[in-house]
Amino acid sequence: MLTAALAVFLGAAAPSAAATDGAPVTRAAGDAVVPGWLRFAAPPAAQLRPTAPAAGIAALRPTGSLGTAATPCGASGVLCSEVVVPLDRTGQVPGSITLYVETVPAAGPERGLLFLIAGGPGQGSAGSFGLADPDNVDYYRYLFPGYTLVAFDNRGTGRSGLLICPGLQGSYPLEEEGARVAGCANTIGPNRVYYATRDHAEDIDAVRVSLGRERVALWGTSYGTKLAMAYALAHPLQVDRLLLDSVVPPDLGEPFRTHTLRAIPGAFSEYCGGGLCRSSTSNVARDISTLANRLQATPVSGKVLRENGSTRTVRVTGLDFLGLVVDADLDPGIAAALPAAVRSALRGDPQPLLRLVDLDQRGFESPEDLSGGLFAATTCADGPFPWAPETPVAERPPITAAAVAATPDDAFGPFGKWAAGIGNAPFCQSWPPPAGGAALGAGPLPDVPVLAVNGGFDM
Repeated sequence: MLTAALAVFLGAAAPSAAATDGAPVTRAAGDAVVPGWLRFAAPPAAQLRPTAPAAGIAALRPTGSLGTAATPCGASGVLCSEVVVPLDRTGQVPGSITLYVETVPAAGPERGLLFLIAGGPGQGSAGSFGLADPDNVDYYRYLFPGYTLVAFDNRGTGRSGLLICPGLQGSYPLEEEGARVAGCANTIGPNRVYYATRDHAEDIDAVRVSLGRERVALWGTSYGTKLAMAYALAHPLQVDRLLLDSVVPPDLGEPFRTHTLRAIPGAFSEYCGGGLCRSSTSNVARDISTLANRLQATPVSGKVLRENGSTRTVRVTGLDFLGLVVDADLDPGIAAALPAAVRSALRGDPQPLLRLVDLDQRGFESPEDLSGGLFAATTCADGPFPWAPETPVAERPPITAAAVAATPDDAFGPFGKWAAGIGNAPFCQSWPPPAGGAALGAGPLPDVPVLAVNGGFDM
């Protein structure tokens, strides 16, 4: 079904520009209906003409002084180039960032150019999509036939000026988070304000210009959907179509991730539907909420034996456990083992749960895989938060506490208000001013084909 919808989406003709009054419309692509929050106003008809097909390396040569010419750099046919962009596009602060770009020309006549945009924030797209691997190229060409593929590492990730904050890589006690986030901000320095989503969106446009293209298609995954839509808000006339996988709306005003907390019970009930978890539990959603609230009141700890023979002491609070639960939608192994581990912990044996937490916390220990520094810089620049961007750090805790208190109890699903601690506001509370308030483009979003996809287990 998804493959058929994708084929319809990619083959859809450019929409008519007859509706020039700016009235919002809700579009559908294939058999997938775009959510009501994703609305568009039509651009001028002149901007809807198709881009001329490209041919070979010459069509992928960056223009002007933006970067280096694309040259072959792998057995897959991938072309590598660099695009130099300003650190601060207002020009007030000098400096530049060199973006690492990978491009794979279309096999045969070209239908368009497609940006592959990874998630996080903190994952470099070039590193994540691995276009240097011929198997990956074959896969993406199968998904997107006729498209030239582009993936570049966002500023602060991979090979584009990687931000490294060792204190935010891998696992750490939650009570140390404030000091670690503040330490990361100090490590990056004053330039930390130039890593907002709006900066990443402008970098996409710089790469587009370097490739000499008028319009592009964008495929974003998770945070990448927010970035793709941020680009569409800032540059609506340059967007040909959007594919949004695991959607994060750019205007999601969620400082405490209550949408995630409310999604957990239903996601796991569906995951265990049809009695699939009956050997472990008859009600996985109830078990998860019971254990989470219990762990927040009384954390558990114990030693975990690792594969090299060493041991590590793991401590699990309710917030640590919720982090594991949410990460299950990224790891089929954790998802499969979690119902039994939860039931075991409720019966007094936390060892299987401790082992899962240890495995999960090792997931992104390398900044090359996901930069904790870039995650912090982007998340804490974007917001939204319950405080004004210039609010001093010392004044934020009571503002945050008041905002949590004012949030209805049922907003946190079956968990107590303590669960607000998984949100971005607590994470960024110690980030120096400004924190939050980095506005995206004014829009409107373009009237183009869109396919938005969410999985039932996507929390």
